Amino acid sequence: MRYHESDDFNVNLNLGAVGSDEDELIDNADDLANQLDLLTTLSSSTSPAVLQDIEDTLVLLDGSDANVVVGGNITIGIPSSNFSAVFFVNVIGGVEVVMDVDSTDLDKIRALIEDPTNAPDINVETDLVSEITATGLVLREIGIGFGKEFDVKGQPIALGITPKHQYVETIAYTETVSNIDSDNFDAEQFTTDDSNLNLDLGISTHWNNVYAGLSVTNLISNDYATVNPAKTVRIETKTSAGFSYVNGWGNVGIDLDLNPVQYLGTDNDVQFVKLGAEVNIYRTVQLRMGYRHDLEDTLDDTVSVGVGLSPFDVVNLDIAALKGGDDTFGAAVQLGVSF
Repeated sequence: MRYHESDDFNVNLNLGAVGSDEDELIDNADDLANQLDLLTTLSSSTSPAVLQDIEDTLVLLDGSDANVVVGGNITIGIPSSNFSAVFFVNVIGGVEVVMDVDSTDLDKIRALIEDPTNAPDINVETDLVSEITATGLVLREIGIGFGKEFDVKGQPIALGITPKHQYVETIAYTETVSNIDSDNFDAEQFTTDDSNLNLDLGISTHWNNVYAGLSVTNLISNDYATVNPAKTVRIETKTSAGFSYVNGWGNVGIDLDLNPVQYLGTDNDVQFVKLGAEVNIYRTVQLRMGYRHDLEDTLDDTVSVGVGLSPFDVVNLDIAALKGGDDTFGAAVQLGVSF
């Protein structure tokens, strides 16, 4: 956090979401649920076309996954010539859903299709063992960040420290295909919760229009246990570096995560490189474009575009849209007031 004489007391509200379903898991799972809802038993009297539809849907679902991330925060900035402060509340939640089709389910259905008179009946509720698993977490943070700029032999150095309280809720939901109910994702038997204190640190400097910074998020790494199935979710320390060029017409910048971290309670890591550019038109309209690449290849590359309105530096409204690979979309909005 750096202080300028033109800075004002400000309040900002941010909301955003991004989701990916390249394998069309959601649509296929809905199709399977509809197909099975009408049946309690698969037998020789079941239409071959219905059996074939169920088999085809299971094949499409095998190994498919989808994920969604939703977040928001509110910040209150308090500038000062001595030090700046930002009070904030953050909420971010993410869930990854994975489908595991058991080969025995396919064998049972294929046997009914090929030889219905000799194949055993299938009880939909007890004999189908393919599973869908949803894992993730919800992270809530409340804290206050302090920043101050120093002059070190003529070089401006800004330091920031952010103590915060974290509340972590883990999600681990596993159910067979015939008993899937997304309303149970947050049921007590599938969730755990914990809380702890943590700390973010930052340092930055600049040379005329060139800025550089280094940040450490979640200085204290923590492990959290899940239920059904039991696993460990980690909130890990992340170090990031950033560089930007800023002038009156806009800015360009790059941010790089220097280490991978676990992605929102899943079994995968992410490590991002982010590029961004902004054009400022008469200090009233801002046009933005961004690009994000995951060095771990867990998430698709994404491109974002946005527009901001900040008339008289009193109110700012920012809207952005994000697009990645097939069926990966996102959107974000920010509303701020300065006075």
